[in-house]
Amino acid sequence: LRDRESLRKPKCYEDYIMVAEAFIADFEEPITFEEAIGCKDNRNSE
Repeated sequence: LRDRESLRKPKCYEDYIMVAEAFIADFEEPITFEEAIGCKDNRNSE
């Protein structure tokens, strides 16, 4: 068996990691109830 530290992930998975990191960096969770209700992504707003 090879040492796990010498193993690298396949290149096909690297793009998914970058996309996920970019999405998390752009996402801002509301801190207060008022921010959550006033959010443009609120599904219950009229």
